[in-house]
Amino acid sequence: MPAITAETQRRRPFAPGESGNPAGRLKGARNQAAILAETLLKQKVEAMVQKLVDRALEGNVAALRVCLDRAAPIYRDRAAFDLPEIHCLSDAVDASAVLLTAVAAGEIAPREAERVSALIIYRGSEGRSRYGGYPVL
Repeated sequence: MPAITAETQRRRPFAPGESGNPAGRLKGARNQAAILAETLLKQKVEAMVQKLVDRALEGNVAALRVCLDRAAPIYRDRAAFDLPEIHCLSDAVDASAVLLTAVAAGEIAPREAERVSALIIYRGSEGRSRYGGYPVL
């Protein structure tokens, strides 16, 4: 039996950087509880979904919200409107005017407009650098 020292009493029998299993646990290895939980969930998933749908149809608002969130999610990053072609900075100015009009009309949210505006500026400056600072005619 090894000598009992202060290190072994504090449950640190190995030196720093050294362990009883130098290779460590295999990547992706799961413990038995996780495997058991996954197996049980797979066996009951159809019944759980059916019960959720039944409760939603009975009028349970929380169940209805879960069903709708999964069946028809809200797409927040979608802006559908027409922009003119952007080949230079002056085209970017025209596109920005169209974008502001769309925001004012409520067609798109200001946050979406901010993202599209960044793309417009990038595209307009790309045309400037590509053609040596001169607008494309």
